[in-house]
Amino acid sequence: MKNAIPPVPGYDGEATGNNTIDVPGSDTGEPSITTTATTSSNSATSTSSIGSTTSSTGSATTTVSTSSTTSSSPTTSSTAPPGAGPGTGTYIGSKIFTNTYFDPALCAASCDSQNQNNLSHPPSRGQPQICRFFTTYLLYKNGQPIGQYCALYTQYYSTSYATNSGTQSGGDTLDVRHAYSYRNTKV
Repeated sequence: MKNAIPPVPGYDGEATGNNTIDVPGSDTGEPSITTTATTSSNSATSTSSIGSTTSSTGSATTTVSTSSTTSSSPTTSSTAPPGAGPGTGTYIGSKIFTNTYFDPALCAASCDSQNQNNLSHPPSRGQPQICRFFTTYLLYKNGQPIGQYCALYTQYYSTSYATNSGTQSGGDTLDVRHAYSYRNTKV
């Protein structure tokens, strides 16, 4: 089945081929995002602690099933408009899952968990950022898969924004494959 969209309850999905959403740089609202994801397997159900995720309200915790311990630290940089601080754009944060099968439901769980956290710990000014949309894809480095990447946003972006197919970083080639985008229909 070509371009079959993996179903995720509570989310409407669409295939974006080998491209992921590339929102305007001035709309991210984050000067620099660093994400660290760690999974551990002490039991059948393990906890994936998402630390160092920059958002207007802090970090989130997501429950996932895995069978090994991994750690990864991708960095995404963007330029915010002058004077813009964290939480002023539509980009909420990112997650990466390694040593597990590709499953968009992992990103949906991160989106839901981020919403629970942001609503439970609202910012001192303004409204909490609500995850209404995510994009997910397999990230490859020099032809080798390194993990499933998820990017969370406060608004929907159409497939016309799916223009990011990867990049060169130093001597490394980072490629996007099997990209999908999902709208949160529960909010």
